[in-house]
Amino acid sequence: MTTPGTPESPLSLLCRSCGLCCDGSLFSHVGLEADELERLRALGIPTQQRRSGTEVLAQRCPALKGRDCQIYKDRPSSCAAYKCLLADSLVEDRV
Repeated sequence: MTTPGTPESPLSLLCRSCGLCCDGSLFSHVGLEADELERLRALGIPTQQRRSGTEVLAQRCPALKGRDCQIYKDRPSSCAAYKCLLADSLVEDRV
């Protein structure tokens, strides 16, 4: 959530009002690094073990409440790196 008096970037506001990449519409899971797995566990966010033994963050993400990521500042690097076409357009000042 936004701290009162602290503005969020337009990209952050767009992402936190959409949620399509987190609600299971686009992806079935998010890959995790070892340190992210421990951080998610500490935050109480469950992960899922795939048949290969790899731990992933299943989608619909358990940190998504409505369309808002409850762990946005602590989200996995794969989540932070993902940019949809609308986000790219916003970053490039096309919208």
